[in-house]
Amino acid sequence: MTVCPVAGTVPGPRLRETARRSAGGPGSGEADHTLWVRPPAITRGIPSALAYSAPMVLSRGWALFLTGVGVWTWVIWPRFAVAIWQDPRAWSTGTVGDFPATGFLWIHALLIGASLAIGTTVGVLGVRGWRAAGRRADRVEP
Repeated sequence: MTVCPVAGTVPGPRLRETARRSAGGPGSGEADHTLWVRPPAITRGIPSALAYSAPMVLSRGWALFLTGVGVWTWVIWPRFAVAIWQDPRAWSTGTVGDFPATGFLWIHALLIGASLAIGTTVGVLGVRGWRAAGRRADRVEP
C-alpha cells in the first residue's frame, strides 16, 4: 500500500492505475502524477485493500442459511423470554409479575433483545442476498 508521507492518504483506485501508466515506472526519472485522495472518515486506519474492496457475492445457499438463522432466532428467543418471565428467580418476592424485577430478569431481557436484533439483521441480509442472487441469475441466462 502506497501512503502519501505528508498527508497520510492513499491514492484513489482509478487514479492509481492512471498514475502507473503515465509515470513510466520506478526509476524512469518521470514524476509520479498520482492524485492523492483522503479516504472517507470511516475507512481511516483500515488498510486500503479493505477500504476499496469489491462488492460481496453471496450464494443462494448461504442466503438461505442466513434467512433460516433469522427465522430460528424469532422461533426460539420469544419462548425463552416467556420462560424467564415465569421463573421465580426473576422477581424479588419470588411471585411472578410482582415487581421489582431482579438482575436475573434484566440481564436476560438484554440478552434476548440483543439476540433478536442480531437475528433480525442476519435474516434481512439473507433475504437481500437471496433476492440479489436471483437478479444475478436473471442477467446471466439469455
